[in-house]
Amino acid sequence: MEKPQISAAYLKSRFSYEELTGTLTWIASPDHPYVRVRPCGCIDGYGYVSITLDGSAYAAHRLIWAMFHGGFPNGILDHINGNKSDNRIENLRESDHQKNSQNQRKATKRNLTGFLGVSVDRSCIPRPYVARIKAGGKNIRLGQFQTPEQAHEAYVKAKRELHAGCTI
Repeated sequence: MEKPQISAAYLKSRFSYEELTGTLTWIASPDHPYVRVRPCGCIDGYGYVSITLDGSAYAAHRLIWAMFHGGFPNGILDHINGNKSDNRIENLRESDHQKNSQNQRKATKRNLTGFLGVSVDRSCIPRPYVARIKAGGKNIRLGQFQTPEQAHEAYVKAKRELHAGCTI
């Protein structure tokens, strides 16, 4: 079920926005007497601040965007600095899936090396570390390295050159 569009005026009547921290605070009003003036939301399982408003859950960054821009974004919102709970308006930008992925800062849980863009070459002994990146729809092997840190350094260098959405 699609959530209803919420006006910026309605959001501003319910929340106060702290520019320095990107925090939303509930505003008590005669229409909502049960609301205490306090910061709102909690961190969800993905690291985003989640807020329940009128019975529906919303990502705080999407509410803040709507407050400033008069409506929800059409697509994805990217946290420029990679911190999913930093909801300062200057840290938010409209994005597409590809640009948002290019701004990824941490390796997935499946990555056994713990380094973004780095894997172990299982065909070699001793097992060197391999840096790989995807750009322009092609997988690019950046080379083999003795340590995961060296491979990650090569990955980050290539990422800065090849990924326009990268802010690392």
